[in-house]
Amino acid sequence: MTFRAFWLYGVLGTLVLCIVCLLACSPADPAFSGQVRDRENGGGIPQAHIEIAGQTVSTDEEGEFDISLDVGRYHVVVSAFGYARESFFIHLHEGVGRYVCDIELKQRTVRGKVFDASTRQPLSGVSVSSGGITGTTENDGHFALPYPERQSLSFTEPCYHDGELS
Repeated sequence: MTFRAFWLYGVLGTLVLCIVCLLACSPADPAFSGQVRDRENGGGIPQAHIEIAGQTVSTDEEGEFDISLDVGRYHVVVSAFGYARESFFIHLHEGVGRYVCDIELKQRTVRGKVFDASTRQPLSGVSVSSGGITGTTENDGHFALPYPERQSLSFTEPCYHDGELS
């Protein structure tokens, strides 16, 4: 092989190496990632839904998500069963590879008071249940349960007729 052939292969090799480096070093599309957590206990919320740019992505078992997006401004809506929905905007800039945001959702709760219909006195110890979750009224008749989305509330007390609210 001649000097000229070595020189040509060297120039071509260097050019290919430069192109590969430029492609590898070029900024990737921005990504939006993070974890959806319970505001009270900090635990990840599995199967939470993130609506952004016309798509819906679910979180994994630890409440984590990762979404590739183009540069731009986006409206984000985050929801999960039994939690209040959160909504906010993000702006992904050129040159920023990853926008990380941990999102905390607050559990929705239904609260009420049970009382005797004729005497208007609060009833304590009444069993209140919905969706497989049961609680008991306090001395002042008040109760609180995780929000029973599309579920009825049932009330039982030995000396009273059972009640139900849709």
